[in-house]
Amino acid sequence: MTHGKIASGSPQEGLDHACQLIASGSSVWVSHHPEAAVPMYQSLAGYVLFRYYNELELALGCLVQLGRACPPESFPNREFWRQIRWIADACKVHDLDIPEP
Repeated sequence: MTHGKIASGSPQEGLDHACQLIASGSSVWVSHHPEAAVPMYQSLAGYVLFRYYNELELALGCLVQLGRACPPESFPNREFWRQIRWIADACKVHDLDIPEP
């Protein structure tokens, strides 16, 4: 992120950056809360699958699920949600309930 602006040049890059932001936080969270592992793994696996097939809206939905499942203090929450909102705007997705950063 550069001075409060999104540094991603494309929705695809934005998705990958958001995934990187949430991956480390979810990993730490799951190590302390193993009961959260299955739903978080399912969201991450869904992201990888949809991203591979360039289904950007579905991949975005998986990251939103992952972000909601992860406590805000466990990852760069504000940056993640700003990134997610930028991707949603770039892809013209307006039916996701995306928290404000």
